[in-house]
Amino acid sequence: MHASSTITRIVLTMLPLLSQTSAWLIEFWDTQPNCGDNGGAADTERGGLPCQENCSLLGLEDVQAMLISDWDDGCKVSLFDGSPSSASCMGEPVWEKYKEEAAEDRELADNNYSCQVNLEGQGIRYVSYKCGE
Repeated sequence: MHASSTITRIVLTMLPLLSQTSAWLIEFWDTQPNCGDNGGAADTERGGLPCQENCSLLGLEDVQAMLISDWDDGCKVSLFDGSPSSASCMGEPVWEKYKEEAAEDRELADNNYSCQVNLEGQGIRYVSYKCGE
């Protein structure tokens, strides 16, 4: 009886987690100028729960393309170079876009994902995902 009660509690605790929407994901390529069009897996990726903010060091040489998936409404992706003022995703981004801007620019597919190319040569080292600004 005790074991089935514990299992029931675990299942009831997990139900809200199972019903959550997909988490956002940003994939980066520094070895090809597209978003895996040639079947190439991303060189690195960053992600989080819906609307969860994040600032990450990428560890890539020269980002050429990125694919943003499950982009939340009202959230922006910012890319920063390797200058000291860019540490912790502070300072002026070298590239920045809200999901709504990508939609206006016809860069958003299925109201969900966007492939951004021609990013090379900007010294991108950090990525930031922020919501509600």
